Amino acid sequence: MFHVTSTLLNTCIQRRVPLPGYMRELVEEAIRYIGKPGAGLLVQETMMNFASLRADIYNKSLKDPDAIIARALELDSTLLSIMTNSPQGWEYETVFTDIDSEFVFDGRYHVYYDCWMGYMWNALRSLRIMLNQIIRDTLLEGFSSKPPRFIDSEHTAQFQISTDNLYEFQADILASVPHHLGCIAKSKDGSGYLFSWKPRSDGDMPGVRMHGGSFLLWPLLLAGIMDIATEKVRNFVYHNLKFIGNTMGINEAHVLAKMLQMNSDPVEYLNDTTSTPQHDVK
Repeated sequence: MFHVTSTLLNTCIQRRVPLPGYMRELVEEAIRYIGKPGAGLLVQETMMNFASLRADIYNKSLKDPDAIIARALELDSTLLSIMTNSPQGWEYETVFTDIDSEFVFDGRYHVYYDCWMGYMWNALRSLRIMLNQIIRDTLLEGFSSKPPRFIDSEHTAQFQISTDNLYEFQADILASVPHHLGCIAKSKDGSGYLFSWKPRSDGDMPGVRMHGGSFLLWPLLLAGIMDIATEKVRNFVYHNLKFIGNTMGINEAHVLAKMLQMNSDPVEYLNDTTSTPQHDVK
């Protein structure tokens, strides 16, 4: 149920519509049945609430900037709590390296227990990116309005916090690429990890390589289309999406790479594939 609902939620978020009522009832019933839901279900519940928030903003049924920021901050607080109090087994390691690889961005990468944990962390990061982008955009609009709507120091501080969050979560998604693509394997003596210059189709780490590529697609695209994304980031994302499409046979990766190349909004691109390119990614 978790995987099916997550896939549907991703589609709802991309298309700015809420999760269908019957699916929301199913998830809420599962949460009531469990009593004390784990982190995975809490993430999914937050995804449902975010899909509703995103739809309300898009449909203009929610217009008040203060209310938008308050709802976004409430959801972000839930995700922050999960990140700072993550369950046992969610731990991951950050490795700093001077390896020159097309799969490593800025000399750092993550090692997760398996691809599913990497997926969960990227789901958290993606949600927090979208929430903090909403907060940041709403504040920017308030700062530039005449007269300015937001003038207190707390608004300036929140703008900086949200901006810092965007950079942090973008960097963490990029750092997850080697693990998802199978570049990381345990050493034979079990003392540590080895980096493969080319993604592995076998290896000692749990999970299937194609699974990792599939899990990575949308978080990777998000990292590339963010307002703060540099050309260096966009090129890294583009080439890794193309790699996933070319070597793993996941055609969706080619669609997303084209979307990035055309600098298109996912909803607009899916509705109109004849958009004029705005930026070239080489």
